[in-house]
Amino acid sequence: MTASNSLRKESADVGAQMAKWVAARTAPFLPPWLIVGVLGGAAALGHAHFEDNTAATAVMGAASTAVTAATWQEASRRSPRLRGHATVTVAAATAYVTAGTVAGPLTGGVGTMYAIGGAGLALSWNVRYALRNSAEADAAGGDKLLDMVGMAKANVVKGSVEGSRVEATLQLERGKMTAADAQNKAGLIASAAGIPATAVRMTADPDDHSRVTMSLVAQDVLKKPMPWPGPSVPGGSVAKPIVMGVCEDGLPLEFYLPGDPDVPRNASHILWAGMNGSGKSEAFLVLALEVLTRSDVLLWVGDPSKGRQTLGDIECGLDWVETTPKGVEAMLEALPHVIRARADQLGRLGYKQWVPECWTKHRIPLVVAHFEEAADSTVSDNPNLKPIAQQARSAGVILSVSLQRASGTNMDTDVRSEFGTGFMFGCQKPVDATFVLNDETIEAGANPQAWKNSKPGSCYLQSPGRTLGRWVMPNRTFRLDPSEDGRREIRELIAIYKGIRATADRVTARAAGSVYAAYRAQATTKAREARAGVPAPRADITLRDRTPDRLPEAEIVDTPFNIGDDDQPRHHYSDGELAAMDDAQLAAAMHASGDDDGLVVDPDEELPPLPDGAESIALGETSPFPRRELNEDEAYAELLALVDTLEAAGHTEIGPRNITRQWQGRSRSWVSRTLNRLADEGRLRETPTAGRYEIVPVEGYAA
Repeated sequence: MTASNSLRKESADVGAQMAKWVAARTAPFLPPWLIVGVLGGAAALGHAHFEDNTAATAVMGAASTAVTAATWQEASRRSPRLRGHATVTVAAATAYVTAGTVAGPLTGGVGTMYAIGGAGLALSWNVRYALRNSAEADAAGGDKLLDMVGMAKANVVKGSVEGSRVEATLQLERGKMTAADAQNKAGLIASAAGIPATAVRMTADPDDHSRVTMSLVAQDVLKKPMPWPGPSVPGGSVAKPIVMGVCEDGLPLEFYLPGDPDVPRNASHILWAGMNGSGKSEAFLVLALEVLTRSDVLLWVGDPSKGRQTLGDIECGLDWVETTPKGVEAMLEALPHVIRARADQLGRLGYKQWVPECWTKHRIPLVVAHFEEAADSTVSDNPNLKPIAQQARSAGVILSVSLQRASGTNMDTDVRSEFGTGFMFGCQKPVDATFVLNDETIEAGANPQAWKNSKPGSCYLQSPGRTLGRWVMPNRTFRLDPSEDGRREIRELIAIYKGIRATADRVTARAAGSVYAAYRAQATTKAREARAGVPAPRADITLRDRTPDRLPEAEIVDTPFNIGDDDQPRHHYSDGELAAMDDAQLAAAMHASGDDDGLVVDPDEELPPLPDGAESIALGETSPFPRRELNEDEAYAELLALVDTLEAAGHTEIGPRNITRQWQGRSRSWVSRTLNRLADEGRLRETPTAGRYEIVPVEGYAA
């Protein structure tokens, strides 16, 4: 008997518990249905008292309109879907009460509206409640998570789940908590949820300081780097997004180089910062590969410290690269002239900034000038760096610099303020991030110190065209294959796009000056010899280092050079002897050899090759393979480089006879016209002797 009573009692307890559980689960869903019942009673009561009272029904109609409008207005701070749902519900409910008062709560169409419409609205609110609470539970473990960190009175306005990422908009208790207070709780939320500190972010609502968007990532999709998949827009315009890697939510890590006046979006310079080993250099190589497979952009690179260690695999695609302090200085000296000339040209064409049409219509490419190890005094102390940063963007020149810490001791703060795009990789101290990221990004949870250099390529990207929510999102740049096969594939890829890449327009090339012209001529010759299978010559002194007093004896090759006709006595001069001669001495030597024609100044006369001392760049065609026809700009660049070579070898005057028979870039008449053009431009100066020009020192010409 006792056992039976005990069993019945236990069964009753279980039944009571189940009833309580069912009641607890169903109670939140009952209010909409109870409201439907109340509306039916209100309509019946109104019909009984005001059936024939037209004034009362008119007032009810006006009141219904007013209540509906008030609902729309008061819900303005809610999400658009919630605002619309609430307004439609109120409009339908008040309309039914008014109609039920006039015609009766269950009469004809009024009854149908009540049964179907009421049930539909009640069910819609039940569904909304179920989904809302599911999102809240996923976002923060329900109310318990917020309770644990002292945010029990914060309401989840809306929530969403995308893969392993959960996002919820929180309405904080007004007057009691601010967005800044919620941001300070991010670490506690990460602790309560058992996830990394970088996986929780609180982004303030710019229009309401009592609201924040909380984002949590339960699984780190950036734990392992993703291999570079190849160019994102092969052969396309550089105006398309540059794809650098993957964002935390799985979307591509994108940013833009040029501006877009239609968006509007301004072009911006690029600052790369992060401690040693954090992945800056490899990230730049990803950018370089994107740029080198586009059709309307030039890439200039200066690296005064690591030289070709970083650039070896992409050097063949760079339009201009300098790997010595003196070379980087020359590039920085040339850039102000380039910016000024391009700005004038774009202004004459009616452009306020570079757009893709500048290339498609006028063949003016965008220029990206990148400097590695920018903390080196060669870059950071250069007086041209500030005006370049301040003036380059509108001229279609993007300045890019990379360094470990962008502190005031490593970079002028005025220069630093000009960088609109910032890649912040792992760093040692929190203060390091403040040099690249703004206060809002850091306050929202950006914390590159958490990585240091343990996750190379992990970074935050702050750039025009990206929202604050994405500024604070961790990303990871692609990883390049470091194997020899991977490096070979990169070189092959760059070679494939050689015919697609842009070349410098005449204005840019001319403004870049003789150093750029010499580099391009030398690069063209090396590429031609590589294609022809000719072994690359040993490294020698570059053009800017080659002056008469610095010409090393080790470079003078005594190759006999015969002057005179076949039937006259010959005098043999070595290249070294000819390199030491000026024009007058060379003419005298020719006269002494029995060649009287050497004294005649003839603009169309052919002369023997330049001596070795004057050939720091191999302009001549020494290969048995046919020479590619040079375009106007390439031929001009080679001729300008030859003038520099002659000046470096000690010549003070020049004429068409100084252009060797080996240089076949253009016809003799073209050479004569171009020398006259150089005189108009100030590189040469006419002399009393027809066809002869005095060489203006390169320093004075560049100035």
